Order: sequence, then C-alpha cells, then structure tokens
Amino acid sequence: MSLIVERKESNYYLGIWKISEEEDELLSLLEPNKIELERMSHIQSVWRRKEWMASRVMASNFFEEKTHISYDAYGRPVVDDRKERISISHSKRYVAVLISASFKPTIDIELPQQKIRSIAHKFINEKERQLFDCTKSFNLYRIWCAKECAFKYHHLGGVDFKEHILVEPDGENIQATFHKNDELFSLKLKFETNDNYVLCFNDQ
Repeated sequence: MSLIVERKESNYYLGIWKISEEEDELLSLLEPNKIELERMSHIQSVWRRKEWMASRVMASNFFEEKTHISYDAYGRPVVDDRKERISISHSKRYVAVLISASFKPTIDIELPQQKIRSIAHKFINEKERQLFDCTKSFNLYRIWCAKECAFKYHHLGGVDFKEHILVEPDGENIQATFHKNDELFSLKLKFETNDNYVLCFNDQ
C-alpha cells in the first residue's frame, strides 16, 4: 500500500497516496462491488481509475469498513450514509483526501511544474502581486492551491479566480477570501510543500 501520509487529528483525517500499484493491485485492495465496477467502467483513463480507487481505499481505511462515495449535482464527492464530509484531490500519481465531521473540508494537491508561470496571469490579481513575490514559484503555488480550495469550497462553479478570490499571507498559513455576488466567506488554509508535491487544506 502506498499510503505515504496518514494524519488522524481530533477533527479531521488527512491521507495522501502515491500511486505505484498496477490496476489489479488496487482492485484487490478496494474489492469493488457491482455499483463501483459499473462506475469505473465509465472512466476511460487508467490513471484516473487508479486515482478513483486509491481515494476510496483511503476512505474505507479511515472508516474501517467498506465506504461508498458518490457525487452530488455539482460534482462534489459525498460519503454515502455518513455525517462526515470529504474532499478529494489528485495530481498525476498523488491522491489526497480530507475527511471531517466537524467542518466542511477542502483540499488541493499539485505536482510542482514550471508551467505554473505560463498561466499565472490567469489567476493572480494586482492585489496579490503586491502581497507576494510572484517571481518565486513557491508563492505562485500558494496562490493557486488556495484558490483551488476556495473554488471547491464554493462548489457551484462559474468562478473567476482573479476576480472572485483573493489570497493573502496569514503568518505561516494563508487566507483565501471568496466574494461573488451575495456569497462571501474566508478560509484559513494550511500549506505544505516538498520536492514531490504541494498541498493546501483547511483544518477548521
């Protein structure tokens, strides 16, 4: 099993899986039922199927029993028949899940890639250029991942990352403020990075 991070706190569970298994290995870990097999039959990409299975294996490990994840009308993952809520993110060979019964979780994981610079103009606004040194890739990822988390938290779509989300430094953390029409909320987000991935998530 390639569960490289497993963090069980009093109010949340965080898991990160590095996919090194063949598809058959993940199938044996998941032991999918007919409904899950039917859902997987619609996923054309082998990597996407692996990500799908890894996220569900982590969820079942946390709940210590077979757990089913479906999607609501907005494409947001939902743990069936549970009070806990879940957020899932994947990037290439990494899959991250965040589960909580006490708050609405949101998480984003990214592989560091140089192309972040080529799209920076699409998501960084002028205020953020004043607050962050945007010559550093580290800061570009902080902004991007925080905005992805705010986007998932909102979950309704139709979001302009530059206009509707503002990211600001908050000590070792960062704060993302979402404002669109009558909806306004702020998220305090933790940010972790290493040579392999960049991670952003809330813990309250």
